[in-house]
Amino acid sequence: MPLVNVNITQQLDRESKEKLKQLCNDMIVEILGKPQKYIMVIVHDKEDIYFDGSNMPSAYLEVKSIGEFTPEQTKELSKRLCDHFEKLGIKSDRVYIEFNDAKRHLWGYNRSTF
Repeated sequence: MPLVNVNITQQLDRESKEKLKQLCNDMIVEILGKPQKYIMVIVHDKEDIYFDGSNMPSAYLEVKSIGEFTPEQTKELSKRLCDHFEKLGIKSDRVYIEFNDAKRHLWGYNRSTF
């Protein structure tokens, strides 16, 4: 049930937005070993983010998943996501990523919970 919720200041064209969603999906499959069937990626572009005293290009991400993240997984996800955001013109020191472990009974799906 991984969820990647991306908020960025840049406006993305359709192709760039689709590429970002696919990239996030593929990272979750590869790094966390989660099945694609349950992965959801949401991209909010043109967000009004004020960070470090300015409106310079920034990003805030939430990555939620059932089960604990290992330090190696969060470090690898952070590195690879920041690398991609730099290609979009967002410096890595202007990216926050929040990793959250979700309890199975607190995540609903298909008329039940995990």
